[in-house]
Amino acid sequence: MHFPMTRAQWQHNRALYQSCYSPGDMPTCLQNESEAIHLAIDWLLVRLYRPDVEIGCVLDRDAVRHIDPQILDEPINWGDLSADVERAEDGWTVTLEEAADGHCPALCAYIKSWLERWGWKPVMIQTTW
Repeated sequence: MHFPMTRAQWQHNRALYQSCYSPGDMPTCLQNESEAIHLAIDWLLVRLYRPDVEIGCVLDRDAVRHIDPQILDEPINWGDLSADVERAEDGWTVTLEEAADGHCPALCAYIKSWLERWGWKPVMIQTTW
């Protein structure tokens, strides 16, 4: 998922996540585990943004502060933040793209903690430009 997105895209994705994803269950609208974990990550990232009439979608600083205020100090390109998911031998590897390599521990901890709560274990989170 690439940001900023249009308001219509934001509304569509939010409706899809709400109707399709329930933590702990494989969503019926998805084809495989990789697609399910990717949807979960996108949902977590979308929570960091809010719709904007003029731009489409902007970073919601209040939502980010609520999760972990340190995320705002990390070197992240909020305009193009996205994730790739790969099946690892013993779990999952998530690469958050457009975040500085090894310099975004709060963002990584946020994604990792939720994925593990939802049963995606073990998961390794890494960042890259």
